[in-house]
Amino acid sequence: MGCVAHKRQAIWHGEEDLNDEYSKPLRMTLNIKQTLLLRAAKLLHGKDKLAVALKVPEPLLDAWMSGAVDMPDVKMPRLSTILNKAGDQTRGGFS
Repeated sequence: MGCVAHKRQAIWHGEEDLNDEYSKPLRMTLNIKQTLLLRAAKLLHGKDKLAVALKVPEPLLDAWMSGAVDMPDVKMPRLSTILNKAGDQTRGGFS
């Protein structure tokens, strides 16, 4: 049990081994966020419109999309709303 706690603590501090089983969900989360950001930009017809919708500067959005900076989890509900509304509009639904 001490080993597991140590590995989790290492991940918390950003010292995870890239081959460690505990780091896989962290990498997957980043990829999911990037994928959702790319999808939202496509649905809104541009990164500039997505940046406005997320209320962030476009250079920061670029950093999130490239994976250089991890998008904060606090932005996920807003991104979800954007995706839902944009998806409804492209399917002819109502917001």
